Amino acid sequence: MKGGYLIFICLSYVSFSCSSLRQAAACKDRIQLQDANLTDLNGRYNNDPKSNKDSTRTDLYWNIFDIGYNPKDSNCYIEIKATDKDKLNIALWDNNHIVKSKIFKGKIKRNYFVFKRRYLIIPIILVNLFRNRKFRIGLLPNGNIITDYNQISFGSFYVILPYIEKRKYYGIEFERVNF
Repeated sequence: MKGGYLIFICLSYVSFSCSSLRQAAACKDRIQLQDANLTDLNGRYNNDPKSNKDSTRTDLYWNIFDIGYNPKDSNCYIEIKATDKDKLNIALWDNNHIVKSKIFKGKIKRNYFVFKRRYLIIPIILVNLFRNRKFRIGLLPNGNIITDYNQISFGSFYVILPYIEKRKYYGIEFERVNF
């Protein structure tokens, strides 16, 4: 039984370990981000996507910080400030106070700011989890941002129940907010 479980984990790891954004179609009418114009991303953006389709059940806060947040006010937005050619300071504002702020590292790749890949590994006897996620931001000519997000996670709970999940949100537009 141990050998079969180990083979299952190894095959799952090989099959699902690399989340990538290769399947995401690049938006044609976006501004070509480079090190020189990364500050064009500076601004405040709605936390909710511009188009409320059933398939876009995501928010900008979840994609960036990897956890959820229930806003207390309807004026919840994300503020982005480029601090260096490979760093963005991102803050979640709820009305007039900062809920969370963090500096994220990344790089410009194919005219998008691609966040550093994030992993989560929980190797416990009762719960095993491996999660791999990739996220990038592009800038549209109207001042809004467009994002692509891909996450693959797998594991098992109570050593018996296997778990596999895939999340993909490609081409989601978030509107710039003016306060």
